[in-house]
Parts: sequence; C-alpha cells; structure tokens
Amino acid sequence: MQNKNVGNLNGLSLDQIDRINLLLSDAFLAFQDDRLTTPIEENAYLIYMQVLSIDPENNYANLGSVSYTHLTLPTSDLV
Repeated sequence: MQNKNVGNLNGLSLDQIDRINLLLSDAFLAFQDDRLTTPIEENAYLIYMQVLSIDPENNYANLGSVSYTHLTLPTSDLV
C-alpha cells in the first residue's frame, strides 16, 4: 500500500505540499515540546488542523490529531 503523502500529490500544488511539510515539522516540534493545546496560537493540535484544512486525507496530520486526543482524554473516558 502506498503512503498517501509520498509520490501522490492528491491534487495539491507544490506550494501546498511545501506548506504542509513546514506545518508538519512545526507540529512535530510542538508535540515533542508538550505544546498540545497551548499556546493558543502555536500548538500541535492547531497545526495539525491547519494541515487537515489543506489536505483532509493527510495521514500524518490525522495520526497526530488522534495521538493528541488520546493524550488529552481523561482516564475515565478510556475505560
């Protein structure tokens, strides 16, 4: 199975792909720095949502937003 983010433009322009790559790099750093939802203007969740607004099928952003959800759910919601 081919990764949807490699070798397939998904109808995106090269500028959009460059923007997505920069955003994903920023999101990764925010995630690593434990900036999941704060600061309000630059956090992992917001950045992943920005990627998804450009490319709703982006695997990395979808995985990042799912990881964020699992990390921020109260433990009682996980049972």
